[in-house]
Amino acid sequence: LCQVCMGAGTLLLCGALVYKSVLAPVVDAEAAAMLHDLKQQKQQAQTIPGNFYDRNGIPLTQSHLEGEEGTLLYPETTSLLIGYNNQRFGASGLRKTCADTLYLRGEDVSLTLDIHLQEYAYSLLPEDACAIVLENTTGAILALASKSTVPFDANHLEESLAAANLEDGSLLVRGISEQDPPGSTMKILTTTAALEAERKSPGSITFLYDDNTPLVVPGRTMTIHNFDNENWGQLDLETAFTRSSNTYFANLVLQSGPDPLADLLERVGWGSPLPLDFCTLKSNIGDLSRPEELVQTSFGQGEVTITPLQLAATYAAYWNSDGAMMIPHLLSDTQPQVLCEAIASTSTLKTARSLLTAAAQKYGLTEETTRVTVGAKSGTAQCSGDRLHTWLVAGCDEGYTFLLSFSNGTSSAELYEPMKELISYTKALYPDGI
Repeated sequence: LCQVCMGAGTLLLCGALVYKSVLAPVVDAEAAAMLHDLKQQKQQAQTIPGNFYDRNGIPLTQSHLEGEEGTLLYPETTSLLIGYNNQRFGASGLRKTCADTLYLRGEDVSLTLDIHLQEYAYSLLPEDACAIVLENTTGAILALASKSTVPFDANHLEESLAAANLEDGSLLVRGISEQDPPGSTMKILTTTAALEAERKSPGSITFLYDDNTPLVVPGRTMTIHNFDNENWGQLDLETAFTRSSNTYFANLVLQSGPDPLADLLERVGWGSPLPLDFCTLKSNIGDLSRPEELVQTSFGQGEVTITPLQLAATYAAYWNSDGAMMIPHLLSDTQPQVLCEAIASTSTLKTARSLLTAAAQKYGLTEETTRVTVGAKSGTAQCSGDRLHTWLVAGCDEGYTFLLSFSNGTSSAELYEPMKELISYTKALYPDGI
């Protein structure tokens, strides 16, 4: 053979080997995936989908036809959460998470949600807001209501998506997707870290503070002010907590240093993805070794951000007798899981509950107004674009934690009345607790 023919033969042989060893597996994998998708589509087209039910067996969707996703029976309050599964527009929400169960096996899905509580919580919300009710001892979600600036009805998908596309963020399930600074709701965690530091090293922390001037961060040019530049004079821990003094908690965290707070935040899952049975929660913590970041984090500003659901789950631990923090869940088949065995020692938990109860009294969340003994903390976080995010988290020994989050708020005081109503309604639904 001539050299040209031999060269050509070598090229052909090499080409064949490359195809067999490199390209063929890729092509085969793509073909297998395509075949799998076609089989699933055929199976889905021949299956009457399963339905969603709430914790009391009330149907949330209704399916009659093979290959159709069915109708939402409470579209205003569940469309964002349950979502859609559509050949043209894809899938979202629980219909995406539970697609195999619903559409391939035709099986029903039971949720921990109470639809009556979900509907009532939704009715209390302005636009860009969410409400959460959580079962403390198990992490079960009783309500996860989210209201957007654009009404969304998954029963009328094309029209709803067309309207939603005109405004960014209008399809967020705010309780699980929106991350913002926690504002002064962070102060219970700063307090917990400082109390634990003092317990381990008695005399290391001073809980009295003269709040007469802004606090200058040592070695830095940063100055910390209270809201509206208030100066509160001499403060003890309870007075500082109820008045929500930023300078007090900045001073407190400077005494304890970054390690106690960083350790606590790590144990409750802040700063790392937190996988749930229907989504993954995200949060962020800045570099606490930097004094300016540490002091801002102490009162819920700076780079720290959290989703409303993870904040509610963190607060729920304070109302469990053992201080255990449970991982939130929405599917009834999910077994309760502990994220943190004990958020703090027994003595620290007792002090923290006392502080939360004192703050709740200041907000008017009394036994007379809510029908239970409540502890709470409010917060107002400054966000980008001069937006204020207002928070109110409340809990009680009877088994619940409640959270209201207004993404475009004016003052945390605007949450006091709806919180009273949410707690009272829940107590009426569950007079003996959960």
